[in-house]
Amino acid sequence: MFILYPDKTLKKKSKTNKAFNSSLYEIIKIMIKKIINVSDYIAISAVQIGYLLRIFIVKYFFKKAFFIFINPKILWRSSLYFFSYEGCISIPKFYTYILRNKYIIVETYCNKKFYYKFYLKNLISYVFQHEYDHLNGKLIKV
Repeated sequence: MFILYPDKTLKKKSKTNKAFNSSLYEIIKIMIKKIINVSDYIAISAVQIGYLLRIFIVKYFFKKAFFIFINPKILWRSSLYFFSYEGCISIPKFYTYILRNKYIIVETYCNKKFYYKFYLKNLISYVFQHEYDHLNGKLIKV
């Protein structure tokens, strides 16, 4: 179902998505289907299902609505930090504390022409940073 640690795919850097086409939206549908019924986790990156693309999805308040991030970037990180207690779909039953920026400003595309900038804080900030790490081939420390 998900690529699991220690698979080397998880350590690879994802590529910027250049094609906003039906293939991209099929991958997003697959990601949603895989995360929708997983109650313990709230996000998934494309690399966790075998696609080295800069895409991740976050459940909206643990419901069946989603934020979809395509080619996301962190534009700014606050100098305030917080220890976030995190788990990972790719490392089942493992949880640890990770030092994260409390606030971040990000940009992400919704299609080839339009992008959004967000100011994120607290839980959504930590989740974004966790998934963003996946896109850069980083995992929480095991």
